[in-house]
This record gives sequence, structure tokens and C-alpha cells, in this order.
Amino acid sequence: MANLELTDGTATETVKTRDGGTQIVARGAGGMFQKRRDTTKEEASASALALLTETDAAGDSHLERILSRTIANAVMDPERDVLDKYGNVIGRSVDARIIMASAKSAQVALKAAGIETPEKAVQTQHLVKIECSVPPEVLALMLARQGNAMREETLNRAPLQPSFIDAEIVEAAPHTPRAPVAVAAPSKKIQQVKILSVELLMTKNRTTLDKLSGVSMSSILKAANNESLQVRPDMTIVKGHHVVLAACCQGCPEVEAAVEEE
Repeated sequence: MANLELTDGTATETVKTRDGGTQIVARGAGGMFQKRRDTTKEEASASALALLTETDAAGDSHLERILSRTIANAVMDPERDVLDKYGNVIGRSVDARIIMASAKSAQVALKAAGIETPEKAVQTQHLVKIECSVPPEVLALMLARQGNAMREETLNRAPLQPSFIDAEIVEAAPHTPRAPVAVAAPSKKIQQVKILSVELLMTKNRTTLDKLSGVSMSSILKAANNESLQVRPDMTIVKGHHVVLAACCQGCPEVEAAVEEE
């Protein structure tokens, strides 16, 4: 049977079982059978990397083909021709599904290149401290002129006036006191501005967004400039659907929205 030597001194053997089949067992350095150890994360990562970098006869690896396909999906044009029942082109429309897939592919490609999140430049700050000191001889001369006492200068300002006026009641009209009527305050939902995932919003509101995506990209961008995004706690859009579509068209993975609190 085939034997395989492992790095930790153990070995695996393929032996026959009673029912005529085969089974892989582990044998320790001393020759005794023992329980097979689990594969570590490092070994699994090394095996996956070896498969990805394996090249074919043309010299291309699986990793190169994966990256090429991902980049091709990221730059895919989301606009499609709109045809009538006779097959004639009558306009152009934006496919929201292609936009969402392109945005995800672009995120994967940028993350693989290490430029998904650009590094923030560290700003160097310098502490500036200004001190004014009076020489002792100048201070002695100032004290001598003021009678050897520090004197506070008073500003020439008008005296302060009270915020009320004196009034005299000339005539008090009789009135019947009434019980105060309680007025219910209008209910206002508290909103909080958050950064939400465009992919999540597209998934939660796919039906509505598919109906609005049958127009040109310029129309979507123009409508988004006049809207503000507002969503419910369950990620359903209250208003601002064109803002989400415009973010997908521009490849933005996240968008700012006002979320209603329960």
C-alpha cells in the first residue's frame, strides 16, 4: 500500500478493510497506529495557494484567470438596448443587476490590489506658543506712574439696561377661567445618519429599483441630485431610490442615509 511521510514524523498508510475497501490510517514515529490530526489553517492556506498558482501548458494560472474575469465584470457596461416587439432599438436602459455585480467585482479587485481603502496622510502638527514678558525696569516704571499699584482700565460703555420694562395696568377685562386643553404633540420619528451598504439596499429593495432602472443613466443621476435618502430600520427605502441607483452607477460601495429609529 502507498505510504506518505508527514513533516511531524508521522506517516499515513492505505490499508484494506474487512469489507474489501481501503482506509487511510496514521502511524506514529514509533510504528503504532494513532488518531489522525486535523489539518491546520496554515496547511489549508498553503494548499489553496498552491492550487491557485498552478499553471497550465500555456503558462496561465487559476489566479490570473480569476482576476481577469473579475476585472472584466467590474468594467461591464450596465446600459442595454431596449427593443420593441419587432426587434428595433428604441432606447437605452440601465440594468441594476449588472450595476450591483460590477460594484462587487470592483471591490474584490481593488481589495486584491491593496488599494480598496487609500491610506490617510498623517498631518504633522506643530505647537506654537507665544509668550510676552515685560522687562523688570519697564514694569517698575509703570508701577511708579500708577502710584505703585496695578490699575484696571475701565471701558467706556453705556450702562446695561434691564431686559424688562415697567408697565401699569390701566384696565383689566373680566374673563372666565377655563381649564387648559391638552394638545398632543405631533409624533416625530427620530432619524440618525448612517453609512449603509449599497449592495444591501439593492437587495432589500430590488423590486422597486428594477422598476425605476428602465431609464438612462443621465436621468438617474439628475434625479438623485434632487433627492435625499431615507430608510426604515429594516433597510426598506422611504424616499431617495435614485440616490441608491446613482451610487451603483458610479461604483460607490456605500452611501449616506437617514435611518428612522424604532
